[in-house]
Amino acid sequence: NSAEKPETQDQTVLAITADRRYFINSVQVPKSDLARRVQEVLESKSQKIVIIKADDDAEYGAVMEAMDDLRTAGIEDLGLITDPKRQQGAGGGK
Repeated sequence: NSAEKPETQDQTVLAITADRRYFINSVQVPKSDLARRVQEVLESKSQKIVIIKADDDAEYGAVMEAMDDLRTAGIEDLGLITDPKRQQGAGGGK
């Protein structure tokens, strides 16, 4: 159901920005260290799920590479969340 946003407060969230920066629970990490850092965070969690939240302008390839890195590291439970696109310039037409 796209109307309901999962509660991410106690979950592991991997954010990917438009300029290919990676953040695990709001802490920036280098891509080369991504899988190891996610594994460390998951060790203390009861739910071993990683939620991926990509910026609207993030490259599709950056998201897929991150997913591949996590799967290679044995992390299989992945989810994606998105924010609905904001309308720009609404009501300003002729």
